[in-house]
Amino acid sequence: MGWFPRKTFFRIVRIVIAILFIIWGIVGSLPPLMWLPGGIWTILLGMALLSFEIPWVKKLDDRLLAWVERKFPKIYIRIILPTRRIGDKIAERIRSFLS
Repeated sequence: MGWFPRKTFFRIVRIVIAILFIIWGIVGSLPPLMWLPGGIWTILLGMALLSFEIPWVKKLDDRLLAWVERKFPKIYIRIILPTRRIGDKIAERIRSFLS
């Protein structure tokens, strides 16, 4: 196995973007900044991106999705489930392109 600068660069970019989404979701959830578009969906999006790179985040992401599914089933069915399916298709295309 060798060092692949292109894959390392894209991995770092994905991690940075994921962390920015998580921060944006946390800041957008604060009461004084509720006017910012963000919240739970940006946190989930950031965790989904991060789960491709860090295995323990995948477990945490699955637990958070299970909690959202239990507490907010309509939101899960209408928003999160279709978004995850589209995200999985996009991730597969990106993986096949980078491989």
